[in-house]
Amino acid sequence: MIRREEQRLRSVFRRALALALAAPLAGSVAMQACSTKDPAGSPDDAGVDATSGGDDAGIDAPNFLQDAGNPDRYVNWCEAGPPVLVDGSALGFFCDFIESVPCGLLPGVTVDDAGNVLNVLDCYRMCTFDAGTNIYGCKVPFFDGSTAPPVTFECDLCGGHGGRKPKGLRRPVLARSGDALGGYFARMAHLEAASVHAFRTMRSELKALGAPHTLVRAAERSARDEMRHARVTARLARKHGAAVPRVRVGRAAPRSLEAMARENAVEGCVRETFGALVASWQARHAKDGAIAGAMRTIARDEGRHAALAWAFDRWAAARLDAAARARVASARREAVRVLQGEVQRELAPSLVTAAGLPSRAHAARLVEELCATLWS
Repeated sequence: MIRREEQRLRSVFRRALALALAAPLAGSVAMQACSTKDPAGSPDDAGVDATSGGDDAGIDAPNFLQDAGNPDRYVNWCEAGPPVLVDGSALGFFCDFIESVPCGLLPGVTVDDAGNVLNVLDCYRMCTFDAGTNIYGCKVPFFDGSTAPPVTFECDLCGGHGGRKPKGLRRPVLARSGDALGGYFARMAHLEAASVHAFRTMRSELKALGAPHTLVRAAERSARDEMRHARVTARLARKHGAAVPRVRVGRAAPRSLEAMARENAVEGCVRETFGALVASWQARHAKDGAIAGAMRTIARDEGRHAALAWAFDRWAAARLDAAARARVASARREAVRVLQGEVQRELAPSLVTAAGLPSRAHAARLVEELCATLWS
C-alpha cells in the first residue's frame, strides 16, 4: 500500500523537478486554478455544500480577502487611528508581522488563554496587508489575560510547508531569530518537532479505528524520523544564530475518521507532499554542503511520510460517504489555493543560494506540476 504510493510519488517528483528546472522563468508565473478530485472517483462536491455538515466542519470563506489592506476600517471605529507597524526582529520574531493596535482588538475578536485568535478570518480584519496576502494565524504575543488597548499584535505570514502540524499547536515566539537562514531553520525545527506529536496522535487514532498495521507502523516510524529532523534542523538554526522555540500542543479530543481525513488532506497530501518535493530540490541545489546533506536525508524521509498520507487518504475514502469525501476534497482544494499564494513571495537570497530553496518562479512551477499530476 505505502510502497506503491512511494513509487508513484518518486515518479511524480522526478518529472516535476526536471520540468521546473527546464521551464523558462522570464516574467511572473500565472498560477492556474487547481481542482481536486474525490479520490474515490465521484465529483468534487457531490452535490453537497462542502462548508457545512460533518464534525469539526471548517469555515470556508473564499471572498474573505476583499476587505484586506483597507486601513479605513480601523479609523471608522477608532479615533486613535490605524495600527502602527513595529520592528518585529527587535522583539525576536521571525516570519511575522508585528503591529501596535491603538484601540485594541476589533469588536467580536476573541482569543484563547495563550492569546491565539480563535477564528483565522478575524486575522484578516486585524492584520494590515494588501489584498491577496495569505495569513496563517495571529495572536496577542505577550498575552497576560487582558486585551486593554493598545495591543501588540502578531500576524503569521509564514505558515510553512515542512512537517505535519498537529491540532492544537500553539504559535511560537523566538528569543533570538538570527539571520534569514537561522529564522528559516528555527521555524523548520519547530514544525519538525511538532510533527512528532502529530504522528504519535495519528498512530493512536489509526489503531483505534482498526486501520491496517502497515499504516500504524508507518506512523510510528514517521514520528521517529521527525525527531531526527528536529535535531538536525535545530543544529542548523543555532549555527545561524537562532534559538528554536519550545513546542506547545494543547490537548485535543479524539476525532472521527472524517476529521482525520480532512487534516491529512491538508497537512499530508498537500503540505507534506510539497515539502518533500522542496526538500528534494534543496538536496540538489543548496550551496551549503551541510544543508544539502541534511536535506537529502529529510527528502527521503518526507517522501515516505507523503506516501503514508496518500495511502491513508485512499483507505479513508473507501470508508467515507460521498458528502464526507466532498468535504475532504474541499479542504484539500483550499490548501492548494493557499499554497499557490504562499509560493508567490520572494525569498531572501541566502535561502535560495545557501539553503537551496526554489525561487518564486521555480516554486510556482513545482506547484503547477503537482497540480497536473496529483491534485487534479
